[in-house]
Amino acid sequence: MSIDAPAKLSYSDISDWVWNEFRTGVHFDASQITSGVFAVDRVPGLPASKITSGEISVNRVPGLPASKIALGEIHVDRIPQLDAATKIIGVLPISRGGTGGTTAADARLNLGVSFPATETPGAPTKEGSVGNLSTIFARGDHSHPEQTTIAYVAAPSTQATDTLPIALESPTYPGSE
Repeated sequence: MSIDAPAKLSYSDISDWVWNEFRTGVHFDASQITSGVFAVDRVPGLPASKITSGEISVNRVPGLPASKIALGEIHVDRIPQLDAATKIIGVLPISRGGTGGTTAADARLNLGVSFPATETPGAPTKEGSVGNLSTIFARGDHSHPEQTTIAYVAAPSTQATDTLPIALESPTYPGSE
């Protein structure tokens, strides 16, 4: 059965026998609606993906997710199954999986995440020299895992003695004795 619906098709324009076809879904799908206005809440099992053109009242489509609305202007309150939390516009709060911040700095602060300085520390601090900002780096020979890795922590100070070598114990590997 194919229906070329006239503009502004109403329920009263459809005869009883055609209406029974709509209600039961027998031999009928959305591809057979080619023009006009039709309220799809009266067609059982008509998925939103079958609605490709025309004027559709989306508040009449049960279970229509917001992701299926690709074109046009639709007010989210007209979609009954869309929960209130999905309707958030602007900053997404932490409780809904967002950061609660409008900037990266606000987001890090809200989440309690520290972020290292993005400045380049320059050459590694060496024993007896002074670093101009806090740096942490490690030295070691990864081709010889039996050697001890030494990490230096350079404190922001004018004292050369504030560079503290810290020996980290290397794990013992088979054959490294």
